[in-house]
Amino acid sequence: MALPALHALSEVGEVTIHAPRWGGELYRDVRARVMPRGRMAGGDVAILFAPSLRAALEAWRLPRRVGVASDHRGWLLTDRVAPGRHQGETYTRLAAAVGATKDPEAAPVSPAYLQKLVERIAQAVAAASKGGQEAVVLARANVRRFLNELVRATLPRVAVLSYNEVVPARAVETTAVVKVEE
Repeated sequence: MALPALHALSEVGEVTIHAPRWGGELYRDVRARVMPRGRMAGGDVAILFAPSLRAALEAWRLPRRVGVASDHRGWLLTDRVAPGRHQGETYTRLAAAVGATKDPEAAPVSPAYLQKLVERIAQAVAAASKGGQEAVVLARANVRRFLNELVRATLPRVAVLSYNEVVPARAVETTAVVKVEE
């Protein structure tokens, strides 16, 4: 859920992620340095995705600390962000608080919309596979990375590519166009 916000933050500046030991694997596609949890020694701002007092205490020496005032940590924050209806929306708000948004008018995408999108992609892939074809999902370059994360969770064997990743000499046949109306 935090990956889209972390990608947006990496577009704004240098990012260091303080994470558990397994964090390096989880955040491998994010342009960031992954460090073990502990006291944060440097930087300008800490965006506290973890809603814990521990995370706020580890960042207390940084000049700016952005987070949701939960777990009795509000007094440690310099910037308080209202929680969203779901975790992904909260992460988007945290990133936006430090200017990490490409479109300030863009609203967060609801989980119901994402679920419906993944279901329709799964149906289209199943229909294409019945005909003995190898299915690949093609998307615009600016959404490919996020769509790949969504699809990989449900359909791990389906590749998600952007149009500019397709080799021009390779024949591609469109078998379905997936649309979801809000």
